[in-house]
Amino acid sequence: MDYCDDACLFRFSAGQVDDMDAYVATSLQNLMNSATIRCQDAAYKNYRVMVAAEDESCSGMDGRITLTASGGIMPYTYSINDNISTSTAPVYNAIAANDYTVVVIDDQGCEFRTKLKLNRASPTMDVLQVMPSFCGDNSGSLRVAVNYPDEFEFQIEGATHW
Repeated sequence: MDYCDDACLFRFSAGQVDDMDAYVATSLQNLMNSATIRCQDAAYKNYRVMVAAEDESCSGMDGRITLTASGGIMPYTYSINDNISTSTAPVYNAIAANDYTVVVIDDQGCEFRTKLKLNRASPTMDVLQVMPSFCGDNSGSLRVAVNYPDEFEFQIEGATHW
């Protein structure tokens, strides 16, 4: 059986057609094997995300995460909850201490992912005066100052009398 491509006006035998089909299939497979996926292309070698975090203060709900993406293809989408909800804004304000999964995805679907722990600051406590008790008569005292704008509770472990 002869094969003729009207565009080139060549006649090929069945064996030649089979050889050409095999050559094209092999060439395509080799091309696919040597091709890079889009996130490995040269444009993505410099795809980076810087993560800056500010812990929550004693006052609460004032933590901050700032994401700065570069490289890749803009626009970027950002998430701090494992991509459950996304935003086009790279700054998250008024957040609480917690564990966060930060995800930044560029327009081609290339993804940056990292885990981040935001802590809550502890207030400073200064011991101002220590007056030991005399022979267990409970006359001792401890005076402290806590750098905290609100009411603050604490306990001394092992104490039985106040």
